[in-house]
Amino acid sequence: MFRAMCFIMTGYQRQHKAVRRAIVKHLCDNDRLFVTNPLVFDTHAFDDMEAYVETKRMRLDGWGSTTELYALAHMLRQRVFTYTLLGRTPTWHCLCPSKVDRTIPPPVTEQGLYLYHTGNHYMVVKSLCK
Repeated sequence: MFRAMCFIMTGYQRQHKAVRRAIVKHLCDNDRLFVTNPLVFDTHAFDDMEAYVETKRMRLDGWGSTTELYALAHMLRQRVFTYTLLGRTPTWHCLCPSKVDRTIPPPVTEQGLYLYHTGNHYMVVKSLCK
């Protein structure tokens, strides 16, 4: 996920560790927004983001999840769309920064960052054309 997000933002994957650090820092700096939000699925078992980050090894090599995608959406004030094929049903999910922080107004366009979730990894969606 961090490599895909880095590629979307820079055109390269090589700064993925910097993207990881920025997202982890944003999670920890905004602890209350994420720990108390029922939309951020992975954090419900943790008292604070520091415990989540350490347990999931997010500073090292932990796999990015919906939690990190919400953090990125919030940090960039940009929606993140993920396309997932669950069973035989293709599904688009929208992770909107206003779902994390009600002070952020919802976007008025369909612009955003688009990812394809393969089950284990996220890949960049370059075009939505058929």
